[in-house]
Amino acid sequence: MESRMLKVKEKKTTPISSNLIRGVVNASHDLRCSLIKRLDVEKPLADTSASSLVERLESYHGYIESLSALEGPMFTVSLQRCGLESLSFTWHDAFKKHRNPFNFWKSNKETQTSIQFEKAAVFFNYAAIYSQMGAAADWSSMAGIRKACDAFQSSAGAFKFLKEHVLDTDVVLWESMDLSPECVEVLEKLMLAQAEECFFELAVQTNKSPKGCSKVARRVGLCYQTAYEAFNTSPPHIKRHLGKAWASHLQLKASLFYARACYHYSLKLHDDKEIGEEIARLRIGITTLSDIAKRTPKRVASSLIGVASGLKKIMISKLEAANKENSLIYCMRVPTESSLTDLPVGCSLASSKPIKDLITNPMEY
Repeated sequence: MESRMLKVKEKKTTPISSNLIRGVVNASHDLRCSLIKRLDVEKPLADTSASSLVERLESYHGYIESLSALEGPMFTVSLQRCGLESLSFTWHDAFKKHRNPFNFWKSNKETQTSIQFEKAAVFFNYAAIYSQMGAAADWSSMAGIRKACDAFQSSAGAFKFLKEHVLDTDVVLWESMDLSPECVEVLEKLMLAQAEECFFELAVQTNKSPKGCSKVARRVGLCYQTAYEAFNTSPPHIKRHLGKAWASHLQLKASLFYARACYHYSLKLHDDKEIGEEIARLRIGITTLSDIAKRTPKRVASSLIGVASGLKKIMISKLEAANKENSLIYCMRVPTESSLTDLPVGCSLASSKPIKDLITNPMEY
């Protein structure tokens, strides 16, 4: 089934030579342990089942722990003990390849001898696996939605840690756009927006009041708008790297949840017999959804277009009923859009999980 959520692919790596691994018998225990654990990371993901993703997460967790023992001078000393001047790490970008001047696709890979580069790539993949867990969760059950919410917050936490504590001044020497602070910033904000969307689904399924659902929906829309603004203010090469489909997805979600906020608020207005404003809010929501249909490219998930189309039909039906009721009973003046106050916004419910919680409890899925 097509997912309504975006997920991040893993960066692929070039395996380190098995001859080199056998040659580090004189290396420190920490270096030998790290290289052995790297073998699990080098294996491609077998499938996207929940068990496979958990297994993959465990591999990254173990490798992260082993890398933590090789900070700074320890790494250099360990290499010198086995007669090596340096050890190279090669990683490919997770996102789209780019055309070079000769008009063929360039494989975006980078090789560095920096242990910090290795840590950055591994933390990126750690966050990516959590995003895949969130996207693969079963949205037909409350438990599945909660798992998705937890996974997206975990992904946001890993991307936040990567941005704030792993990407240091050395990144100016790296060519990998995946590991640019701007790219990681967009990914963190996207994961938080998707976690907020999970809270909205929980609010609807637990029959939260129409006003409450409207406030949560408005918060979700603003989170997607924030993620889009982070994308839109990124340097041109980062925007090309992530791709136009991601920009369209973020814009669509921001508009869709604004329309949802209008819809749920109109239900509250109907209960309060504020029919005039109910009509105005429904009109605004329908206009927003109509604009989505006009400007959304085909590359955006068709399931999202279906959601927008279904909501528009419901709102049109509600508008027809409200107009009829107003003309027969209430005869209220319908306010103009400019005269309306902003929709109420709920408090943020999603947050980036601290990395210490992820490292301590990585297997709660």
